[in-house]
Amino acid sequence: MTQLLLPCIAISAALFSSLTLADDNNATYQSFQLGITQQSQLFEFNDTDNADTRLYVWGKRAQYQVGKGPWNLIMDYHEADASDSDGNNQQGYQLDFKTQSAGIFLEYALENIWLAIGYADSEDTTDYRVNSVEETSNNNQSKLFLDDSQVNYQNFILEGSYVHYTDAGQFTATWGLTKQLVEEEIQYREFNKNTGQLSLQETTDYQIDEDGVLTNLTLSYGHLFTLGEAFKLALKAGVRREITLSGDGRIQQTSRGQGGPNNNQTPNAAELQSTSLSASTSHQAQLSLLHPIGSISLSVDKLSDQTFAHSYFSAALSVYF
Repeated sequence: MTQLLLPCIAISAALFSSLTLADDNNATYQSFQLGITQQSQLFEFNDTDNADTRLYVWGKRAQYQVGKGPWNLIMDYHEADASDSDGNNQQGYQLDFKTQSAGIFLEYALENIWLAIGYADSEDTTDYRVNSVEETSNNNQSKLFLDDSQVNYQNFILEGSYVHYTDAGQFTATWGLTKQLVEEEIQYREFNKNTGQLSLQETTDYQIDEDGVLTNLTLSYGHLFTLGEAFKLALKAGVRREITLSGDGRIQQTSRGQGGPNNNQTPNAAELQSTSLSASTSHQAQLSLLHPIGSISLSVDKLSDQTFAHSYFSAALSVYF
């Protein structure tokens, strides 16, 4: 992730300078957002018990936006982790999962047209440790299994939207194209445990490289309710379809499909939850309480084959300045 953050900072600084110098007649607007997320992650392992475990992964997100005129620059960082264990040092398992992502997006919005280009990089690490006791004719044989993996995603993103405004809302159609590169490393180790000593019995390493092109289409409607002079309530709902056009793609569940013009009022996000599907349909909803100085928003992103409890949830507080 460090290799990503340094070039992102450099690119952001250059783009920020160009925004501030672009047109002195347009005021620069900025926002900062802090949020929490929850995602459900299912893990399946090829151990002696053919175990599978589902974790509810809690995370935190920070996002900064700066805009001038029709231009808007978004920088986003998200991290989350979870652990689960059962049994003891003699027999049982320990599972640790961590995910990190960072992204940068540049948007250009006209009255009815919105365009965006972006780059997102994420890393998932999973450490799985199993202690087991196998009964033999002579004695009980204790074994230790270690199954570790690291997956790195690079996504180069191009998006465009058309917006149709009504008296108190807007219909939005968003099309996106993603070039995705995936690198996955898997390490498997098996040890025998005798009188406290470990002896390596088996080791297996895998390297998986994937290259794919994905496309998506999101249709949504947002409605704005006026609550007095200062507050407004924004409700947005939509459906998103994503497929792999070529190569090996991994669908990544994201609330970026909620984006569109005027993101200084309803900022989008770049948090990710990957799955090995080649196609998916998701239903998205967002509720935001807006004020001239900030907003509070709640979002949900549910795949069609998920239960509601396994959806991607997020809550965020934004401040405008």
